[in-house]
Amino acid sequence: EDALLCDQDLRRKRRLDNIMAPGGVDFFRDGQIAVVCRTMDAVYLYTAIGTFKTSFNCGPSPCGLAINSMNEIIVSDTGAKEVRFYDRDGKVQRRISRSGPNYELLWPLYLSLNAMDDVIISDCHLQKVMAFDHKGRFKYDYNLRTHSGNQVLRPHGLCVNQDGDLFIIDTAIDSMEVFQCDGTYQQTILPAEEGNNLRPKVTSISRDGTKLAIGGFKGAVRLYKFLPVEEDSSPDTKLSVKQEIKSEI
Repeated sequence: EDALLCDQDLRRKRRLDNIMAPGGVDFFRDGQIAVVCRTMDAVYLYTAIGTFKTSFNCGPSPCGLAINSMNEIIVSDTGAKEVRFYDRDGKVQRRISRSGPNYELLWPLYLSLNAMDDVIISDCHLQKVMAFDHKGRFKYDYNLRTHSGNQVLRPHGLCVNQDGDLFIIDTAIDSMEVFQCDGTYQQTILPAEEGNNLRPKVTSISRDGTKLAIGGFKGAVRLYKFLPVEEDSSPDTKLSVKQEIKSEI
């Protein structure tokens, strides 16, 4: 029921004003903040230090949010079953409709962006993660098969690093899986037996790609750091996140 602004080691700085039941959140390049307020079906905008500025309505059931390099605010809407691009004044610029050539959206939840501003969308009811270009045109589905041949069954929170690798939470088994940009399975960062203690829901990666945050149903946010990998390490450990929790809130 809160949105907290913390530093990079999860030390609390302040509570954001006026918001309850926050959904997706992201930062503009100047440090200002946009948050989905699910109780008001709106996007709330804050200064870089967390002072409330303004808000605008954004559909019947907004959930995920991401901000691209053009400072457009991209919001997923599970009620309208679409994704919309807004400017900072809340004016719709374009949208990804609920269906189009080679795709449909049934329950679009969380969003992330890659280095090309492609929009990556998790749809838990379709058991899919889909990629669209910056204009909202469908590009491809991710292959979500893991090393054992199992599939990510309930994709929720996701993020993409600078290399385009996809980090996706599967709430069906409380795990986090990693796939390369071509859809090839890479590794499991948070195995189910450990994820049960957190019940992961959402995730984010720092812009420099050095830290990964995972937030769970049980009220905790864990912060992981990527560790250097020896040159003779096998390819499937290239992105290994060791289970060394730097901070937890």
